Amino acid sequence: MASLAELIPAESAVDVGGVRIAYREAGAGEVVLLLHGIGSAASSWRHQLAGLAGRYRLIAWDAPGYGGSGEVAQPHPVPADYGELAVGLLDALGVARCHLVGHSLGGLIAASIARRHGARLMSLTLSAPAAGYGAKPGGKWPAPVQERLDDLSDLGPAGMAAKRASRMCAPGVRPEILDEARAIMARVRPTGYGRASALLAQGDILADAPDITVRAQVMVGAADIIAPVERCRAIAAAIAGARFELLPGVGHASYLEDPARYNAVLGAFIAGAA
Repeated sequence: MASLAELIPAESAVDVGGVRIAYREAGAGEVVLLLHGIGSAASSWRHQLAGLAGRYRLIAWDAPGYGGSGEVAQPHPVPADYGELAVGLLDALGVARCHLVGHSLGGLIAASIARRHGARLMSLTLSAPAAGYGAKPGGKWPAPVQERLDDLSDLGPAGMAAKRASRMCAPGVRPEILDEARAIMARVRPTGYGRASALLAQGDILADAPDITVRAQVMVGAADIIAPVERCRAIAAAIAGARFELLPGVGHASYLEDPARYNAVLGAFIAGAA
């Protein structure tokens, strides 16, 4: 049986404005750019890189400060900062337009891209999107963000993953799926995670939503306690014409918990059949 590492495409990287951006790529066809969440990395998309590669060219980035990517200089970046780097990645790869998928924190970044670069997108999928807190730099971070930072400081990446990873999945999830979510989270880098936490604190997806005009959907697991269903419904309602899709039996890590259903919903929407 192939190991997990053997199931993930090899890492490539480009320079975007002086920042090394690493990514994994599979397949051919229309481009689908995948942006992961705050406790994840490009490798967390392995089921999508494998399952959709027969129809699309999948590109999964490591966000700045994650995996093989370099860190941004700003101590308190906002979603638009990472969004511009994602657009720069597309430019470096010669991609004029793409389907954009952002999960959790990646959803905040994706919404910023859709607002500012809508002409570059063929579709937008916000997967269990983080709403953000609209905080201002210089003050106290919102309590949920500070709790993340405290866990990382007190426990280290592995200890934080041991504490927090179970919240990613629905009750009763298969142990090997939880183990994978935990292993991915345990590899976060403290500086990258800290800057992503600042992005989460300052982001406000509902501020971007009214200016998003691209064809969009919001999808979320019915058992998600990190991006609650009703909050995701509100995000979908704030985007003109957006579709809302509820995924039964899964939590926040829906792309790992039930990849067949996740890929079917995502693929159908991208294809315009949804």
